[in-house]
Amino acid sequence: MIKLTPKQQVLLLLDQALATGVRGRIAGILKHAKSEIEGRPLADDQFYAEASQDISDPDCPGLVFKVGKHKRRWIYRYTPSGARSTRQVTLGHFPEMGVEAAKQAWAEARTERESPVPTEPVESGVSVQQLVERYIHYAKAHRTHWRQEQRLLDGALWEQYGEHQADQLDGAVMHLLLEQARERGQQRGGHGQRAAEHALLTYRHLFNVARGMATPAAAESPWLSPRLANPCEGIQIRRIPANDRAITLTEVGQYLKALIRLPINDTIKQLLMLQLGLLLPLSALCRMRWQGVDLRQGRVVIEDAKGQKRAFPLTAQASELLQQRKRKAQASDWVFPALKQHHKPLPVTYPGQVMVAIRRHIDMPDQFTSEAICRVGRDWLRSDSALPVLRLPIREEQGSEFQLVAIKEQLEQWNRYLANLRQSV
Repeated sequence: MIKLTPKQQVLLLLDQALATGVRGRIAGILKHAKSEIEGRPLADDQFYAEASQDISDPDCPGLVFKVGKHKRRWIYRYTPSGARSTRQVTLGHFPEMGVEAAKQAWAEARTERESPVPTEPVESGVSVQQLVERYIHYAKAHRTHWRQEQRLLDGALWEQYGEHQADQLDGAVMHLLLEQARERGQQRGGHGQRAAEHALLTYRHLFNVARGMATPAAAESPWLSPRLANPCEGIQIRRIPANDRAITLTEVGQYLKALIRLPINDTIKQLLMLQLGLLLPLSALCRMRWQGVDLRQGRVVIEDAKGQKRAFPLTAQASELLQQRKRKAQASDWVFPALKQHHKPLPVTYPGQVMVAIRRHIDMPDQFTSEAICRVGRDWLRSDSALPVLRLPIREEQGSEFQLVAIKEQLEQWNRYLANLRQSV
């Protein structure tokens, strides 16, 4: 019987542990231990190719191997003298840059930072104002929603940091801008989550374009050093735990009473009344054109952004409201045109902001939104009707006429209930 040395016994146990199929961080620790015992390098290219999480090299302070969803790269992370937050630069991407090349690039970057060589004065870098101007010019040609991005960049980034150098913006600034985007979204009647996520995507893409790392590339790019870290890197939008408390029918009655009583713009009031009575999203009502309104049959057909036609029925009260509006309608194809530019539809943000104001005036919870009204209305219809309750508007296709008739009867019941509810609160 052959007796194994302690070293051989440990190696055998490590091989047996790896043979079980263990993966992730545990597998990395086992491989590290095996490499150290065998006297091989602790981390070679094969080791990093199999890494499943970020790795910091203890022998090279600040050298980090970043494991992304689609890319792996080497970064040098450091804290400038007197600064409160760390900075980082990208040294290269794996596997194009191996371990030895990464360590060499790290040493050069560290030497350059710690022992700067005196050079001639360098022209000042790109300001945030210049960065935004160049990006908007790029976005007009390559980005579908460039107008939304322009409003965001002009209204937040430019106004607050226009005179700053673009390469001085860090993660702390980005966090502040994202919180501001969330607050603006809440002021428009939502929870602000989507607004913050859209802002993060815009800011991240802005710096990727500026560093020449976006496809398609911008003209005369890069505007910033490709080795500059994207200040949005590693930032995730925190999800604020939402209180899923459903709104009550009593609160709906209080809202209806306040909506009728308060002195608000007639156009906005009529739109909010239709939303409450038809259980529709505000966006559908803002997309109504007169050519799609059939008052005789009591139905409306709208077209969404993708060209898909959808329909919803009109109750007797909604038909009467639209008849009155048509008699006083201005020269516009839109049922609810913008307040100043009548050739454009009313922005959804306007009725959303008014709804927020009403909600705060009567001390309603933040959960009281147009979507919540639709949910509580459908729940009431579901409990009062044997027919399935559909989410409006529905696709205009064969058989939809029969569905619209059934839905119209359900909505008539809902409107009668609203009238009684208003009197009882």
